[in-house]
Amino acid sequence: MESETLRLLYSFMTLSLILLGNTSADAQFFSPAIGQWEATASFRALDRPTLTDVNQPIFTAEGSGATLLDSNTATDLNVGLGPDISFVSQRENGLDYEIRFFFSNFNRNTLAQDDSIISPFFDGISFRQVEGTYQSDMVNIELNQKRLLNENIRLLHGIRYFHMEEKFAFDGQGFVNDPVFGSVAFNGNNTTTTKNPMLGYHIGAETKHTIVPGVDIGTYVKTGLFNNFASQLTTQTNSFFPVGTIMGGSENRLAFVSDFGVKFHFVIAEDFMSFFGGYDGMFVDGFAPAPANVNRVNSINNGYEFWVHGITFGFQVTR
Repeated sequence: MESETLRLLYSFMTLSLILLGNTSADAQFFSPAIGQWEATASFRALDRPTLTDVNQPIFTAEGSGATLLDSNTATDLNVGLGPDISFVSQRENGLDYEIRFFFSNFNRNTLAQDDSIISPFFDGISFRQVEGTYQSDMVNIELNQKRLLNENIRLLHGIRYFHMEEKFAFDGQGFVNDPVFGSVAFNGNNTTTTKNPMLGYHIGAETKHTIVPGVDIGTYVKTGLFNNFASQLTTQTNSFFPVGTIMGGSENRLAFVSDFGVKFHFVIAEDFMSFFGGYDGMFVDGFAPAPANVNRVNSINNGYEFWVHGITFGFQVTR
């Protein structure tokens, strides 16, 4: 069986050939530079909405039956801040080349306490306190080719590597009644990790227009099809059986990724530097979230969709 690294390498080589093959037939791939480039550095503050369609109870108060911790509680209010960097080399044949990357991290911690807390993942065990942790890390790397149609519009296409890795864990502390030793302290942990390495090809466009002297508005949109080499792993341990139980699964799936944005540029020095602020959004389909894969044996749930959105701010330098 091929490793995940080899599959990604083969896919990257194939997509590189596609990118090369789409280069204009009447120009060399790397024509002479015209001495101009763009560098953009910004931060993206992205919010990911709750995954309502994968909600499930995690811990319940045994006496009242009330839900103390569920998937929604652990995955809401996920706002993360991450850098977004790009570098564009402008060529004399009207074809520009861009390297871009960004990443963003989301974290959420919860705490539930009750006299007797039960869970479907720890059958027959009662806890006094439960802590939940949800972590979702996003990485995006792009190699794009851009064709300048006029001073306001650039078409683009390229290769993107997009990776979402998630961890959904909960720890419980409590006591169990032993017929010999009486009440005995008990600890239990359940951790589910999912990986979504996506590699594919996208196309799109960028626009930039002057509203008033010194203020420009820019927009972009990209959409593409990707192969998601998704995998999940669940480990469950407790203080009685520390070796634990391991469950997992993996599956390749075609995924759809699209993103868009609008930015207002405030020119500080003409043809040199501008500051900007705006709004970005990204939609991802064919995704395996960690909360939907808790305790799955030899299988994976990778048919979900999500979107992240929020503000972006930074500066751009052109030379």
